[in-house]
Amino acid sequence: HGSNSVGPGKIYILNNLETVDKNFAEANNFLNKILDTNSVTKAYMWFLDAKKIHHLSKKDFNSYKKLQLEYLERLKSAFTEESDEFNKACVKIADDLEWQSENESKCPDFYNDCIKLRMKYLNHLLDKALVSHSHLAHQYQKIASLYIKKKTSKKALDFTKKALDSH
Repeated sequence: HGSNSVGPGKIYILNNLETVDKNFAEANNFLNKILDTNSVTKAYMWFLDAKKIHHLSKKDFNSYKKLQLEYLERLKSAFTEESDEFNKACVKIADDLEWQSENESKCPDFYNDCIKLRMKYLNHLLDKALVSHSHLAHQYQKIASLYIKKKTSKKALDFTKKALDSH
């Protein structure tokens, strides 16, 4: 988010939105033909990164979110929902969607999605044998802060209590 460097791909996307739409459709069809839907390859990741830039440049936040959630489904298929890869992605996507919701004026409120993703990660941690109490407390507090942003005080208080109980 905070990086100010702009690569040539991003400049091209920003300056050629209509052409880029067509090129993404063609590239997506090609990738669907050559890649198994369960695969997460370097080519797929590059495509995903470029497409995220494209959606953000058009301020198409719902498509951006949908792309992130599709990626998560692909990780779930490739690695399982219990995998560290899937759960790390849940946190990364939740943080990203939260950042977009807070910092982009035209972005809808994605806090419910953030809460769902954070809950998946929290449940993953609760299933693990060795997780520090402070790490659990931090996760409960992250969820509480999302509820505060949604102005849902009771839920925020419940998760703050769980954070305190975890310490």
